[in-house]
Amino acid sequence: MSTLAYADTSSMPVVQSPVSEAHARPAEGRPSTWKRIVTMDYMNGENFRNVGLLVLRLGTLAIFLHGWSKLHGFEGFVKFLGTAPVGEWTPLFFGVLVVTGQLLLGIALTLGLFTRWSALWLACMFAFIILAVNIPMGGLIGESGGLSFEPALYYFVPGVVLFFTGAGKFSLDYLLLNKKNNR
Repeated sequence: MSTLAYADTSSMPVVQSPVSEAHARPAEGRPSTWKRIVTMDYMNGENFRNVGLLVLRLGTLAIFLHGWSKLHGFEGFVKFLGTAPVGEWTPLFFGVLVVTGQLLLGIALTLGLFTRWSALWLACMFAFIILAVNIPMGGLIGESGGLSFEPALYYFVPGVVLFFTGAGKFSLDYLLLNKKNNR
């Protein structure tokens, strides 16, 4: 059996980094009021995180509404897909995939059901839309000077965020997981 020998560091000078001095807390252990206001340190609790995830998930209801409008104008949507590079193959097939995906994923994410899987599918779907439809049809820069795929990013980014964070406490995932664990 071997033992590790450690050097005696008690005689070494202690060096404080500027970062630790900048974030030094007053004697009572809390940051000063102005630092708490500037950094919003008081919002670091779990409840604030869960409310933020709920608001983000409720925002994904727009994906459902987006799919709903495509469903009611499905014929026109399929005609549009026929003009897109990817739609030349099978516009009806891609139309069904997009509308079904937007309806089901929008509901699942809003309710917080199968959140990570739904978010992964959402991010993949909009990455495909960006790469196979938006960029080939509009280039990188659109007519207004912004990114041609900017609207698709509004759906892609929440998908990525929810994939990494999960749904939070205010979700069906949380309720189902807790029921299963409490048995």
